[in-house]
Amino acid sequence: MIYCHSNFYFSNVLDAKQLIEAAQSNDKERLLQLLDSGKSAKLADDKGRTALHVACAKGLPDIG
Repeated sequence: MIYCHSNFYFSNVLDAKQLIEAAQSNDKERLLQLLDSGKSAKLADDKGRTALHVACAKGLPDIG
């Protein structure tokens, strides 16, 4: 059970990383693809940041 939980957490961190990378590069199309594929906009990285946090912090108008 712990193993499954850790895999779930690891998967969420990877999904969050993909979303954040798309936001950091202001790649709205990629971000929308990830969200349309089922990735949650609520996922956060190990620092607690979501893709929206990153986009707003960078002042990216297409994402934030």
